[in-house]
Amino acid sequence: MAGVYVPSQDLRPVLKRMINTKWQEFWNEQVRNKLHVVKPNLGRSPHHLPDRLQDVLRCRMRIGHTRLTHSYLLRGDDQPHCAHCGVEMSITHILITCPLHEDHRQRHFSCFYRNFLPMHPAFLLGDEPLRKGHISFLTYLAIVFLPYHKLLS
Repeated sequence: MAGVYVPSQDLRPVLKRMINTKWQEFWNEQVRNKLHVVKPNLGRSPHHLPDRLQDVLRCRMRIGHTRLTHSYLLRGDDQPHCAHCGVEMSITHILITCPLHEDHRQRHFSCFYRNFLPMHPAFLLGDEPLRKGHISFLTYLAIVFLPYHKLLS
């Protein structure tokens, strides 16, 4: 087969698939990564939010890195704890498990409760969230994070 010419544009899709497959195999092993919980499959993320600020906030929440949850590292302080529950402060705790916000979750995500779906980060922050429109989700975030708003950015 020596001397067979294959144009580079013919090889590009094959190489791209091979690289993406290897990348996905590596990503599949990263089960302790916070983003892996929300985004188990690599690829381009569709943009659900209408502006850049909302997209950035969603991204920060997906990886759990906000001023509220991580500023203690820069200050050299102890990790903050939930004033209501006493557990370590995290985005997952605030969005999903804190009993203080249960009423808001039931109001804004009634479909989860009606259909016995678990509150999971992938359902709220994933590429294909299980919610109708983002308005209810943004309303929920505004209510839940209002006490923390200066600490999020």
